[in-house]
This record gives sequence, structure tokens and C-alpha cells, in this order.
Amino acid sequence: MTEQKRPEISIIVAVYKGEKYLNGCVDAILNQTFRDFEVILVDDGSPDNCPAMCDAIAKRDSRVRVIHQKNKGVDGAKNAGIDSARGNWIGFVDQDDLIDKTYYEKLYHAAQQAGAEIAVNGSYFNVKTFEPVTFVLLDRKIVGRTTPRELVRTNGVVAFKDKKGRKMDIFFCDTSEYRQVARRYRSVLAAGPVLIDGGRIVEYDSDKTFYTGRHPRTLIGKRADGEVVMAVIDGRCRGEGEGATIAETAYIARLLGLVEALNLDGGGSSTLWTARKGVLNHPYDNHRFDHAGERAVPNGIVARPRK
Repeated sequence: MTEQKRPEISIIVAVYKGEKYLNGCVDAILNQTFRDFEVILVDDGSPDNCPAMCDAIAKRDSRVRVIHQKNKGVDGAKNAGIDSARGNWIGFVDQDDLIDKTYYEKLYHAAQQAGAEIAVNGSYFNVKTFEPVTFVLLDRKIVGRTTPRELVRTNGVVAFKDKKGRKMDIFFCDTSEYRQVARRYRSVLAAGPVLIDGGRIVEYDSDKTFYTGRHPRTLIGKRADGEVVMAVIDGRCRGEGEGATIAETAYIARLLGLVEALNLDGGGSSTLWTARKGVLNHPYDNHRFDHAGERAVPNGIVARPRK
């Protein structure tokens, strides 16, 4: 018996009360210019004709597999798809989406070029113009500057010595020091506030809701041995993910063993992604507690495998 080749991408569709859209959605996937994929239709206990439609689609195309389960919600359906996936990469399509025929070809080639294994969102930006509002140095080129409005929270940087990111530092840095930092490091991202400095939690006396309110948070830091940690805290979903204040985020960073740590952009931007399982947390941008709420961001921090 020959072993079946692993598809490059597993495309997961959570199906529930979607008979109006399902055939169009799956046809758009099957007609992709990128061909090396499988489709996993997860029938989440749908009470309409969707279960039979899923089975009929699978009979017509060998790339389609079907999972039938009791209703567990979108999150439970997507997790079932992830557990069953055989692909090297995982993608999601909502049942009412009609994706462009080149969607996965473009996405796959972009991922291959980046070589990413893990990624988190970066620093603050203007959601209307999509422009960074903090200092960003990429391969020694300045592509973002810190605006006066951001000074209330942007008091540090995460800085990388070389192109491969083998030396990462996190430290306090104000706008007057950016030029000097740009001479010492190849890539720099300003954000804040600094959470951990020299192994100690940094305390802030501020009544601003950014500091005192519980929100989704993203942080990056490193341990004493140089190991880098990226983490996301879910929030704004009562009973599911409550978020954290800045003080609580710093405490969590210390529990993770970090001796340096920086708060990155949070809220609807907070997203932790891996090549194997896609989005791991529950981004809030769609106001639902699932994995489908990630928003586009102008910068992020990517970890690549060592070569």
C-alpha cells in the first residue's frame, strides 16, 4: 500500500446553515490556480441540507473530505479541521466567501518567500491610512516615525543586530535616541510600554484606560539564555478571554521567565500565527471568539527556521 502524498495546504471550511452559499464557496476553492491542496468541510451539526451537500461535493472531488460532528460552534469546527489536516500549511475560508481564483497561489508564494514559522503583529498604526505611527527601521531604512500622540505609550524598542535576527535587544528608548539606535541595529520597531527591564517589572502610574483597562495584548521578550518568547493574551470576550491590564501583562511576562519584554500593539491587532496551525489565538477584530478575526497590519515580527 503506497502512502498518500501530503497536500501542501489544508483548506478548512466550517459549515453551519450555509446551504445558500456552500456550493459557490467550494467551487471557488476547487478552481484555484494553486492545485496542491485538500479541502476539509466540517459539518458542525447543521440542521439544513448542508450535511448531504458536503457528502455530495466529496463524492465529486477526491480533494474534499468531510467531518460530521455535533454542533460545537465555529471555533470547535475549525479545531476539528485542524486536528484532521494533513497539509504543511493551513488555511480557512468562511462558508459564505467567494475567494479569487489566485488567492491561495499568491498567499502560498508570499509565505514561501517570507519563510515564516511563527509571527505576531507589530506596533501601532493608523487604521485609516495603514501607516505606522511609531519608529520602524527595516534593513537600515526608516519606514515609520513616532508621532507625538504615541509618546504616552511608546517608550521602548525591540532591535535586531543583523538580517537574520540572531541578536535581539529590548530597551527603553525615546525619540532623541532613534538616530543612534539606527546606527547600531539593522532593524528596529518602537512600541511600548516596556514591561520588563533587567529582570524587573516596570511599574507605571497612569489612569489612562490603555494602562488600566483589560484589553487583548501582544508582547515580545527574551529569557536570560537569549530564548525569544512571543505571546498574545485574548480579550474583549466576556467569559472567554478577559484581556489584561499593562500591569497584569508585565506580571505574565515575568511568569514566562522574561528578563526583557515589550508590549506591542494590542486590541483587534493581537494575533499569533504559526505555519502549521494558522492563527492560534482569538483575534477580536470580528467581535467573535474564534480564530477568524485577524486584521491586516502594516508590520509584524516573524520567526524563521534556522538554516
